[in-house]
Amino acid sequence: MKYLTFTFVIIILLSVSPAVFAVELDPTLVQAMETSGFSAEQVQQVENMVGAAQQQGLPTGAVVGKVYEGIAKQVDPDRIVQALERVSSRYQYGYQLASTLSKKTRERFRLGNTITAGMAAGLTRQDAEELVGELEARAARMKQNDFYRLAEKTMLTARDFCRRGTSSEATADLVGKAVRKDFSAKDMEAMRNSFGQYGAHRSRESLVKEYGAAMDQGLKGKDLEGHDRGAGHGGEPGGSNESGAGGNADAGDSGSGNDSGNDGGGAGDSDRGHGGDSGGSGRGGGRH
Repeated sequence: MKYLTFTFVIIILLSVSPAVFAVELDPTLVQAMETSGFSAEQVQQVENMVGAAQQQGLPTGAVVGKVYEGIAKQVDPDRIVQALERVSSRYQYGYQLASTLSKKTRERFRLGNTITAGMAAGLTRQDAEELVGELEARAARMKQNDFYRLAEKTMLTARDFCRRGTSSEATADLVGKAVRKDFSAKDMEAMRNSFGQYGAHRSRESLVKEYGAAMDQGLKGKDLEGHDRGAGHGGEPGGSNESGAGGNADAGDSGSGNDSGNDGGGAGDSDRGHGGDSGGSGRGGGRH
């Protein structure tokens, strides 16, 4: 797979000579690290990762923010550095996937942040890659602007499903099916909004199954919402601006460092137990 080569490149980038990506860190950050017990070598490692991010056009604020977060939580410097390596790797991979969907800098930036946030929320790299593959299969049949909007809404939907506790596999299965069923960006957004409304009050697994069954009947977009409301589950709940993990707002994915805080500055980093940085989900078989 082409992404395996990129994964190897990531490993090389994280281990290159300090001189390659040398940058001058903010003196305030350096002082904070030294006060918190960072060794000169650890400060250099942080400097290298910030420099690598800058060199590759990645959001350096995501790296710097994790340092301050870890220091505030009084996390051991070694664990902070380890968490930074995971965050850096995740952004590199997310932006690489984004670059296959758009070559425009602004679009790549937004998509890269959204894909990365999805992986931080629990979407595995394998599932993120498969969703990108599903989108690429649609690209030839769509105008460029329409395709970007679909790609954006698809990855936002996957991010939000995972943020609300849906498994990576179930998320990729349903969202990938929606792409194959020729959902438009508006259809995808309607499904995302519907899940935001009903997912807070219903079993997420049953809701995902209902959406999948509705798709098999040829339903899309707002028809999915009507299908759900008519299923005898007690009428429509309140608004969709759910507080807590995720919400439906797109704001924040255009900025840097929107990594959901799951690395905790190095404290107990495990991508919320969903394997978001694992090489794959370990399942076989194709999509249906």
